Amino acid sequence: MRIPDSLLSFTRDDPGNVECVDKVCVDGVWALLHKAPTAWPKEVAQAYQQDLYFLFPESFKTENYNSKDIVCLCASVKNCPKKSRHAEENRECSEYRRGLCVEASVEANDCQPLALGSIARFHGLSKQRVHQIYTAARKKLILELAGDETIQEFLAEVFMGKREIPSPDQIAEFIEKAIQGGSMSE
Repeated sequence: MRIPDSLLSFTRDDPGNVECVDKVCVDGVWALLHKAPTAWPKEVAQAYQQDLYFLFPESFKTENYNSKDIVCLCASVKNCPKKSRHAEENRECSEYRRGLCVEASVEANDCQPLALGSIARFHGLSKQRVHQIYTAARKKLILELAGDETIQEFLAEVFMGKREIPSPDQIAEFIEKAIQGGSMSE
């Protein structure tokens, strides 16, 4: 299905003051949005909604995600082993979310945890909903850990002064040993 030029057009030339709803430059090509996606024919708008959302987020804006994370478009990721040689995107990829590449976005942010606003964008949710999910998951995890006998015993020994709380590096090392089948008490 082709998008009519009356709705969206492309040019390599700087559009300057061309009258349009929104415009964006990606890899030297300008995309000019001539009509808001809400005014597009339903079947065309549905077919290209996620692409339009990430090219022209202001046209869909209902919430400010307030995230300074770098978010990478799947189409802009070059040399991806999960895409065929000439493919712009791989929508079947497990790292593909609504036009974005999760893996490239995490790497672009030096593998630091992404802000809830960025996570909301990946999944098409509001930032508040992602915060609710995060809070509920964290609470569940804390309750499960608090009920674990081994953790209770360890914390009792810490409070009695028989043990010190391990550093984050030591905890990571314990987890790595457990994953590899080693003993946690070593």
